[in-house]
Amino acid sequence: MMEGRTYLASDLAGELGLPRSTINDWLVRYADYLEVDTRGKRKVYSAKSLRILKEISEMRNEGKSSFEIEQLLASRYGIRPEVAPPAPQGPEQQPGASGETLPAPQEGGLPALRPAFEQMTVQINTEFLKLANRLEEAERYRKRLVQRMWAVTAGLIVALAVLVLVLALIMYQVFGRIEKKNRETAETLSRESGEKLGELGVVLDSSRQDFNENIAKLKEEMAAQRRSFEEKLKELEANSATRAEAQIIKFKEEFARRQQEELKRLEGLQQTVRETAKSQLDAVKEEMRRQEAARLEAEKAAAAKKEAEARLNQPKETQKQEQKPAPSKEVPKQEQQKLAPVQAPASTQKPETVK
Repeated sequence: MMEGRTYLASDLAGELGLPRSTINDWLVRYADYLEVDTRGKRKVYSAKSLRILKEISEMRNEGKSSFEIEQLLASRYGIRPEVAPPAPQGPEQQPGASGETLPAPQEGGLPALRPAFEQMTVQINTEFLKLANRLEEAERYRKRLVQRMWAVTAGLIVALAVLVLVLALIMYQVFGRIEKKNRETAETLSRESGEKLGELGVVLDSSRQDFNENIAKLKEEMAAQRRSFEEKLKELEANSATRAEAQIIKFKEEFARRQQEELKRLEGLQQTVRETAKSQLDAVKEEMRRQEAARLEAEKAAAAKKEAEARLNQPKETQKQEQKPAPSKEVPKQEQQKLAPVQAPASTQKPETVK
């Protein structure tokens, strides 16, 4: 029988401030180290059991494993022995398993099997210690393995970052080279386009001369064909008047047809050459106009800049004299015409343009 105050499982949960499920788990797992008694259908626990549960809670909070807790409890309390039923008073002896009688235990003593049980407890504790050491070694190995895995992962991440930076640097250099090459290509194309425009003008001149020469040759060939045709007609007239008339008509029609075809072909060639020459000349003129306009704009900008610098460098008194109104007396027309270009900019110029 337990002496002192006893506790139910719900009382233990309230004293420790833990969930009932956790207390029930501990009561089953560490039952060998707790003092428990059955009263009816309920189990009650002693104050010593409450103290052991508090120690278990503290060890849990320190982060110790179940095996380490059982190892410490076994070293402190040992496995709780089963309580033997009370023996009857008197020098009576109980029969053994082999029919022999064993001495009756004294009041308050332990059973006869306690030495063997203690030896078994020591062996079990030794095995538990070995198992706990193995588990600790396995835990240390696991921690080392996790550390190595983290180190390998960090190394891979660093290598990947370095690889990305190297690739970015390579791409930057490649894009820089491509851009430089594009600029050089654009400059080369612009230079070649200027050279080709000059060459195109020369080609146009030479093609025009060739075209005129071809037209002159065609006219000469046509004149020669006409002379030969007229000679043939005369020969035919001399041979036979009747047959000559028919052939003359036929030759005239054929000559007229060929002449019209040649003229049409010549007109088409002339029109094509004119259109081509005109378009090319227009392009050359447009390019020259753009260059001339750009040159004039640059000259105007340079002149305006020089004029502004000259005005800024003028003394203040000179600017005040230029800004004074003209005298009221009459001035000859010739002098007014000479003074007008000089006075007009000074009177119409704004301060912002001077800045």
